[in-house]
Amino acid sequence: MKKLLSFGMFVLLSASCYASDTTLQVVAGNLKRLYNLYPIEKIYIHQDRTIYRAGETMWLKVYQDFLSESEGKSQVVHLQLIDGYNRLVLEKQWPLRDGKAVGDVLLPDTLPTGNYQLRGYTNYMRNFGEEHFFTRELKIEGLGALSQIKIDFSVRQNNVSVQLNVPLKLRQEKKLRYCVRVNGNESRSYSFAADEAGDARFDILLPDEVKREDEIEFVLFVGEQKHSYPVPFKQTTELALLPEGGYCVEGLVSKVAVKLTGSNGKGLAAKGCILDLTDDEERPFHTSDLGFGSVYFQPEPGHEYVAVVDSLQLRVPMLEPLKQGIVQQIRYWNGRMRIMLSQNLGADVPVFLLIHHQGMIYYHAKLHLTEEKTVMDIAYDLLPAGPFTVTLYDGQDRVCSERLAFVKYPECMPVALSGDKACYGHREKVTLEVRVDSLLHRAMDGDFSLSVVRKELDPISERSNYYVDYYLGSELKGYIENPNSYFEERDSLSLSRLDLLLLTHGWRRYSLKNILQGGLLEMPYPVERSLGFSGCILDGMRLKPEEMEINALFKQDTIAQTFTFHPARGGVFRFSGFDFTGTSEMLLSVTDKQKNALDFTLMESKSPRSAYYSPLLTLQDSLAQLSVRMSRYGNVGKVKDIDKVVHELPEVTIMKRKKHTKSFSLHNEDFASHSYVVRENEHFSPNSMASLLSRVPGLKVYPSPDGLGTRIRVNGAVTTGGFSRGGGSSSNNSNENKAPTPVFKGASAGALDPVIVLDGVIDYIGYALQMDPNRVKKVEVLVGTAAMVYTRNSFAGVVVIHTKSWKDRIDSTPVKSKNYRFVGYDQVKEFYSPDYSLEKDRSGWVDERNTLYWNPSVTLNGEGKAELSFYTSDMKGEYEVICEGRSGGKIGIGRGVIVVK
Repeated sequence: MKKLLSFGMFVLLSASCYASDTTLQVVAGNLKRLYNLYPIEKIYIHQDRTIYRAGETMWLKVYQDFLSESEGKSQVVHLQLIDGYNRLVLEKQWPLRDGKAVGDVLLPDTLPTGNYQLRGYTNYMRNFGEEHFFTRELKIEGLGALSQIKIDFSVRQNNVSVQLNVPLKLRQEKKLRYCVRVNGNESRSYSFAADEAGDARFDILLPDEVKREDEIEFVLFVGEQKHSYPVPFKQTTELALLPEGGYCVEGLVSKVAVKLTGSNGKGLAAKGCILDLTDDEERPFHTSDLGFGSVYFQPEPGHEYVAVVDSLQLRVPMLEPLKQGIVQQIRYWNGRMRIMLSQNLGADVPVFLLIHHQGMIYYHAKLHLTEEKTVMDIAYDLLPAGPFTVTLYDGQDRVCSERLAFVKYPECMPVALSGDKACYGHREKVTLEVRVDSLLHRAMDGDFSLSVVRKELDPISERSNYYVDYYLGSELKGYIENPNSYFEERDSLSLSRLDLLLLTHGWRRYSLKNILQGGLLEMPYPVERSLGFSGCILDGMRLKPEEMEINALFKQDTIAQTFTFHPARGGVFRFSGFDFTGTSEMLLSVTDKQKNALDFTLMESKSPRSAYYSPLLTLQDSLAQLSVRMSRYGNVGKVKDIDKVVHELPEVTIMKRKKHTKSFSLHNEDFASHSYVVRENEHFSPNSMASLLSRVPGLKVYPSPDGLGTRIRVNGAVTTGGFSRGGGSSSNNSNENKAPTPVFKGASAGALDPVIVLDGVIDYIGYALQMDPNRVKKVEVLVGTAAMVYTRNSFAGVVVIHTKSWKDRIDSTPVKSKNYRFVGYDQVKEFYSPDYSLEKDRSGWVDERNTLYWNPSVTLNGEGKAELSFYTSDMKGEYEVICEGRSGGKIGIGRGVIVVK
């Protein structure tokens, strides 16, 4: 018997349950608390296009959405480019200001032709898994013959089939060989030949002991050059069967969604069936071009089932059904969402129905399932726009059934783009108007980015836009093929396709267990509000924070700053609050109360690696016809007597600092009374700075009377007191302590101790005499008036220590002192667009720009309008105009085309 309940009855039931059932109140409170503690943060990247040639510049803008009213959002965004073999190519980072960042990426001219993945994320987003990151697939065409080598793999058990296409030039001039590298160990090399078309095919048999987690590389030798390609040692196709609500139950009919994909994550069309091995019965299904399908399935007790796709020789066992449970099915009709519940648990089964999204509860009630089937309808008007979650759980905090649903398309702000003409000539001025027609959306805080690119270099159907990514891509796990198609027609067919997508993709930021139990989440990656890094003192658990002292020297070009502070409990410390571009150096040491050096390690924030991007099998098909003309602007022809001609360059803004190559010195080296340059073959014990200083002419180094440290004296200077590496004073002359000289940490309290200068900075923290002497390049000694350039209190002389050029030597080995290569923000260039109204820009130049215009900061006026202008190039064709952004809390999308004849 089927029990039908209207939504009005459930409203009354829900209200009474909130007052009487504590479970509803606890879950609602935990849900709100969870999203307040761990807000959702999203990143979207709008770049000028998706197809490039190596050596070009990618222009982009980052939009940050932080779904909380708190001020705890990230202030640093990270970007990665990953190649088709899951290798990190490059990474960048920029500051987020007011929820946005502008950047550019110069693509290395050594990149080979292939598919690449662009990823954007914040450090905070890493707490929820890599699939929360923004991702987009790019295509890049390489330069030169070597980059045109196309390679593809097909793996079956331990046999690897290799398909190669080698350009004619390489076939004529180079000898071709290959080998296999397993976990860094190379096999012997083998030669091979290509046919007239450049194709070569052969099989490689891997050793039986090779495992799927091993790193397997195909190494190609072209003459004397070597190129390695990781082999995807996994099944080439994958069949997934996902019951609606999560479970199949014996004796109950369930809708099972089917997803068939290749190793590149893209869908495959095929026919298959669920085969009952006990009765030899079949339930047929088929998948579309996107790989989606569905089948109704009723498992019987004691029967065994497999899913079969004969054309692909796939046989996948079905998950064992539950003996008892609840099956949930959702259908959409006549402006209502119908929820159908089937159960075999018995009479009067108490369960809780929860409909929610991003911390907001839209429906929550306690139900009593008294019949085998129960049906309820909920009006669309009471449900949120975009995807949301429908959960059924029992009184023991166990999930009975759960799935995603989608009933209403979110509102999108229309952005109109119109040019002053229908068609343009070469190097003609284009005046473009950006307009938001709706009075509701006209806001001066509107912020948009706009690109004008060759139409064939940005296929809109293959990538998501800001609107689609926000409401779909950022909510679902995994790769979504052709995402814009789910929002284009907005009819019943599109909704049914969207429903299959929701059934086959997991949702991201939600765990019922955490909501029901109210527990705290482990958050190892903090919110980055500035540049910084962390470390840990190995004796930190034994010592109190006030018994440990961290000394640091920050250096970048001519800027230097010292820091001294205590760590937190457990010896953990963090440097933050930095805001700089380029790369700097941090010199670090840690001591206890007796000034003994302590071991410590630095917690490197390693870049996360993509876990599911491997577009290998479609590499050849998708790139076979790819031909990107190198974007050029300038005089590319031969110029006679070029060195005798005066060339006027357009006005530019220099954004890069001059590299500092001189030492950090305030004095001329001629003023040093003595100096000592460390030879390349000289090596010292890491903790024996005194042994190095004893070799410096003009310095006298000897033990202090108490035997706890070392005393230093500058010959020719008035020296009393001394230096103690342990930090204690070896002088008992109280009158000397009255002299107006600084007292250095790590130095004795003698009044006329020599001043220690490290790379141009007075060493107040005593780092210099604790550092590794093998890092020292030169030591200089200054006396008399020459020493006063650093401080007037230099009667005892100045010892100037110059270090060698630093390298990144951070590893997990504990040491007494460290150099940390501190990477700052990347520089941002300004997009250059020629002005052909000027004589100097009109003649003698070839203009073959692929991106005509890029503006990351289009701001609407009070009337919701903005006017932009730029010039066309020497290339005819259609150019895509894309405008994306937000205003008044709404996302806006605009698209147009200009024609150049």
